[in-house]
Amino acid sequence: MPFSKSIPCAVRSAAVTAPSVTLDISDSSIVDLTGIEDFTALIELHCQNNYLTILDVSNNTALTHLNCGNNQLDNLNVNTN
Repeated sequence: MPFSKSIPCAVRSAAVTAPSVTLDISDSSIVDLTGIEDFTALIELHCQNNYLTILDVSNNTALTHLNCGNNQLDNLNVNTN
């Protein structure tokens, strides 16, 4: 799974080669989803109940389902989804 407890509150920003269909990082005290743009095959993202203020999934062009409720979002970019 791309979420690492050794790097708290972050998604590893590395090239993702295997298809990632669903990512559920709900209720994980995450404050930053930098690196989510590498998950270009991502279809579902569940990131509700965290501390996100910015979420940019514009590079996640396969994304069809986003659950990001109960965060502190000031900026949500879904321009290409």
